[in-house]
Amino acid sequence: MERCFLQPRAEEEKGPLIHMGEVTFKIGNLKSTPSPPRMLEVHIEILNRSQKFVAPPDSIKVVVTPREVKSSDAVFAREFTSTQGETTLNLSLPPEQVVR
Repeated sequence: MERCFLQPRAEEEKGPLIHMGEVTFKIGNLKSTPSPPRMLEVHIEILNRSQKFVAPPDSIKVVVTPREVKSSDAVFAREFTSTQGETTLNLSLPPEQVVR
């Protein structure tokens, strides 16, 4: 009889595995006259790391709460009023595709 080593059983997924990816910020201008209002755009990458579960629509909510604004544009940093933003993704997020 030979010795063998058992590997621990892989934990089974119980649903979508949602993770936050890269977060980027961009100052944007709205097109209007006489002076265009400026806004801070926040882009958040949302990933479903599950290999088999789809995240259904309206199941992922993103809340952004600014703490402070620092900008090389001093006027923008002074004039910017930070408020909490909240949104729910209204589309399904398919599982990650694995290429082998």
